[in-house]
Amino acid sequence: RVLNETEVVVDMPAQCPEIVVSMTVKRHLIMLFKEVVHNCARHAQATQVHVAFTITSGHLAIRFEDNGCGFDFGSATPGWGLFNMRERAKEMRGNVELTSRPGSGTTVLLRIPMESLSREPSNAYSTSN
Repeated sequence: RVLNETEVVVDMPAQCPEIVVSMTVKRHLIMLFKEVVHNCARHAQATQVHVAFTITSGHLAIRFEDNGCGFDFGSATPGWGLFNMRERAKEMRGNVELTSRPGSGTTVLLRIPMESLSREPSNAYSTSN
């Protein structure tokens, strides 16, 4: 419903490993995804969003790309969103990269080691959401 005016394309691998994902990792993935979707709907003015899941070199990569207005990191209003995404990725022993330029859309790339998906983090990160 949040992206109801936006074309959303999702690419999934043909073969996905059978892994039981821990509850904490599930929550982090859901909250990170929610943040990306919220930012896209609220700020990007995108007409298309592409979400691609890939598994390579023992890592799960989730790439969110939009064709929206993009933004300049230097003039962006500081907020909790990017900080929370980075902290969640770090707790899952992964990382998140964000690239954007005015007029060129935004890409968020999350990479997590596959082995981290089933582990409960030893130091739980807590946010307001």
